[in-house]
Amino acid sequence: VPLRGAEHGTMHVPDARGVAWVARVGGAPFVCVAGRREHFARRLADFLKREARRDVEAAVARHAGALGMRPAGVSIRDTRSRWGSCSHGGALNFSWRLILAPPFVLDYLCAHEVAHLAHMDHSARFWALTRRLCPRTDEAEAWLRVNGSALHRFGAQDGEEPADGGAVD
Repeated sequence: VPLRGAEHGTMHVPDARGVAWVARVGGAPFVCVAGRREHFARRLADFLKREARRDVEAAVARHAGALGMRPAGVSIRDTRSRWGSCSHGGALNFSWRLILAPPFVLDYLCAHEVAHLAHMDHSARFWALTRRLCPRTDEAEAWLRVNGSALHRFGAQDGEEPADGGAVD
């Protein structure tokens, strides 16, 4: 499973205490999941969602702070067609699957949605602000065009296909 853009193995550790954590095993990174086998998938998904929340909230706070703004709220969702969105009331929503992408991609998407707090459109002023907050905007968008649809496959129910490569707003 990719975690912050780096491939990690997964390991079931039935006798361990706790839920899930990252460890190096034989020099390779693994997400270790404790408990009974039937809880493995849920605990792995819960771990990824917690990590996503932590990284997204930190990036949003940094970008919103740079603008002297504060979102109405930040939520992590199980979206299939959008990486993020900003409501007219200023609530920011993000896909938990962003934790699977490299950090600069998550940072870009957070900057993009925070920029909507100032400009609820995709005008030249919006893009200038997004690029000011995240200088790697073009690189992140290119990464998403190539790799985004693969990330939507994670967490899909059996037989369920992702909707698309993942739009922003």
